Amino acid sequence: MFEDSRHFVVEVSPNLRRELLALKKIKIQWSMYRVEDFVAVTRCLKSLGFRQTAKFCQKQQNYSICAGDQYWKDCDSKQSIRCANCCKANTYIHEKNKKTNINHSVFSKECSRLCRIEALIISKSDY
Repeated sequence: MFEDSRHFVVEVSPNLRRELLALKKIKIQWSMYRVEDFVAVTRCLKSLGFRQTAKFCQKQQNYSICAGDQYWKDCDSKQSIRCANCCKANTYIHEKNKKTNINHSVFSKECSRLCRIEALIISKSDY
């Protein structure tokens, strides 16, 4: 049935959604699958920011490796991965102990900015 599949996206009622998320895993046929919300985050592939696309972006180009404005092939700091979104967020945070970790890719599931945007989308969804 699902031989080549890795992900399933299923639309369910709000009550069933809560029950499935509480289970964390479900069994389909003879395999166990992790259950999580599917959240589509609009992302600009130019600035790597959220809530817009590159077509309408007026911001500076950023790259996913070092958060700099050079093309990723020209980046000389490939060993130091930095998240452009967390770097930008830290410029608004003045207390050092409240600054977020920047040592991850902008596409990482560990990105606190991405997690915050996903949580915001979920909170505004009408379940």
